[in-house]
Amino acid sequence: MLSQLSIYNIAVKLYLAKGCTNSDELSAVLFKRLMIRRLKADVLNDLPEKRREVVFLSGNNINDRMKSLQKAKQAYEESSKPGFSGGTGKAAHDCLLEYFSLTGIVKAAAVSSHILDNFFFPDAPPRKVLIFAHHSIVLDTLQVEVDKRGLKSIRIDGKTPAKDRGPLCDAFQNKDDIRVAILSVTAAGVGITLTAATVVIFAEIHFNPGTLVQAEDRAHRVGQKDSVYVQYLIAKNTSDDVMWPMVQKKLDVLSKVNLSSDTFRDAEKSHMHFADLTNQRRMSEFFVSGSGSTVALDCKETASHAPVVVLGDDWDDSFEDSIPTKRLRHEEP
Repeated sequence: MLSQLSIYNIAVKLYLAKGCTNSDELSAVLFKRLMIRRLKADVLNDLPEKRREVVFLSGNNINDRMKSLQKAKQAYEESSKPGFSGGTGKAAHDCLLEYFSLTGIVKAAAVSSHILDNFFFPDAPPRKVLIFAHHSIVLDTLQVEVDKRGLKSIRIDGKTPAKDRGPLCDAFQNKDDIRVAILSVTAAGVGITLTAATVVIFAEIHFNPGTLVQAEDRAHRVGQKDSVYVQYLIAKNTSDDVMWPMVQKKLDVLSKVNLSSDTFRDAEKSHMHFADLTNQRRMSEFFVSGSGSTVALDCKETASHAPVVVLGDDWDDSFEDSIPTKRLRHEEP
């Protein structure tokens, strides 16, 4: 008879590992013993489609601030090396958190310019937009720039009292002149309905892919009449280099055990400049008029397809090797 120690050793060998091993067996055990799972697509057949897009930011707004990131980047890379004297995973995690925080500062101006210039230009369709971020400095920057543009908005973050959240959501849902919601991805990513929006933009990403998907679904849920367009803003040579592949790998693990059908790996690569009205019109081509609604997204792709758009000229094919599909170019006339 096997001793308890032997049983423990067998279990550790089979199941204790970084990442995911024996995923097929784990999935079979879960479904046979304790789990019943229904996909949203199975139970909400009439829900409009959701399309994701990945935008890699570059240009002066990013490059001029890169020097402040170099020290944090080097500290993270050093702490991640095997045999690092400062400890194991905790040291690397702490360095990554610092790197993540500084990345928010670097990206704040660029994401604000991108959002306002490409979704709220003159004659832009009157769509409503949800903007998610994690750090207060990014939320504050977005708030200042939105106010400068004269756009009415709501804001929900960790400092927003619970009693105020319902009225803020109601105002966004029912008042046509409130077109922007500035939201903390953790404080406002669950428990609220903002289906008046047809666009969801992530100024920053999060370690947990489930948090991102839940935030997307503040707009893509029961009551939504239009297709939903989701955009992730990523910057090269920042903590996004680490976190974006990390998010995708976590989704891969969930997919292997049939706990998620979301993925960002099936994507096209395209290179797009956003410098003038020509590019604003290109952005508008994602949208068409919907019957009985203000703006609808013409979605011919499933939510698992995430086209990649790059801002700037310095695209590096090696940056995102986890999206190994063809590259399309849209050159300036």
